[in-house]
Amino acid sequence: MSSSESNDLDEDDDDSIRTGPLGLNQLNSPTEPLVELVFVHGLGGGSRKSWSKTRLEDHFWPRSWLPRDPNFHNVRIHSFGYKSAKSEIVTTISGIPDIAQSLLGALRDSPVIRHSQNAIVLVGHSMGGLVIKKVSLA
Repeated sequence: MSSSESNDLDEDDDDSIRTGPLGLNQLNSPTEPLVELVFVHGLGGGSRKSWSKTRLEDHFWPRSWLPRDPNFHNVRIHSFGYKSAKSEIVTTISGIPDIAQSLLGALRDSPVIRHSQNAIVLVGHSMGGLVIKKVSLA
C-alpha cells in the first residue's frame, strides 16, 4: 500500500475536502435513470467521508463502484451533506428537523429530480437514519 493510500480521511487538513460538500450532490447520471438513490451520512460524517475508505477517489464507493454494478445501471446516485461535527452534537441533534427540511427542499429544488417520475430511495448511516425518518414523517 502506498503512503497516499494509507492516509485516512480524518488526516486531511481541509475539513470540507475531508467530509465532502454540503447539500445535495449528484454523483452519477445514467442515460435513463429509473431510481434516485440518496446517501445521507451520520453524526461526525460527511457526504463523502462516510462513504469512503480513504480520501482516494476510487474509495468513494457510491461514485466509483455502484455505477459499474449492472444492478445500478439505471440508478442516479446522490449524496446529501450537512454540518455534523461531533463538537456540534447538541446543536446537530436538536437540528434534525431542520436538516430534514433542508433535505426535502434540496430534493424538491433539484432540477433532475423535480422533472422525473423516479422513485426516491434514501440510505442513511447513523444519524442520517433519523434525518430520513423525519423526512418520511413530513
